[in-house]
Amino acid sequence: MKTYRQLTFSNIVIPEEKDLLADDPDFDLTVVQQGMSLPLTQQFVASHLVDLKRVTNREEAVLWQQGFQQAFGYTIDAETILKTKTEIQYYLGLHQQTLVGTVVLFPTPPAAGLHSLGIVPTQRKKGFATDIMHQILNKAMEQHLSLATLQASAMAEDLYLKMGFTIDFTMKNYTIKIE
Repeated sequence: MKTYRQLTFSNIVIPEEKDLLADDPDFDLTVVQQGMSLPLTQQFVASHLVDLKRVTNREEAVLWQQGFQQAFGYTIDAETILKTKTEIQYYLGLHQQTLVGTVVLFPTPPAAGLHSLGIVPTQRKKGFATDIMHQILNKAMEQHLSLATLQASAMAEDLYLKMGFTIDFTMKNYTIKIE
């Protein structure tokens, strides 16, 4: 039996429901993410370890691309960032002028879609992710957004739960095995 990685699909599992594909031998589980949300009711106290800078030009877009690639292992092209930066807010996280991370705020009122919170591997476990999240949530509230939504990897799930996010669903990506 051969697994075809290009034949991937997502199965959304709501809490308290059973994943009917979990024991199916024709599918391989490849990625699990938690769909999470948080009502935005009060400002967060940010430590401001990180200067959050919105991407506005090519040099910043290239730096964001590099930080994202280091954090996630794949690339979002700087040209894509430049073409979409009006609708999608890309932010650099800088500590003492050194890139430590990336984050995206995608406002779709009343919700704030939070994406691509990534910390450069050499900068992890220093409190930068929490600070970036507190600041980006505050920015969302300044834009009168009342709900934050995101998809969390296993690595970040505890961070978001500590901030008050709740799990709304689990998204499980599977590949199909074909003989």
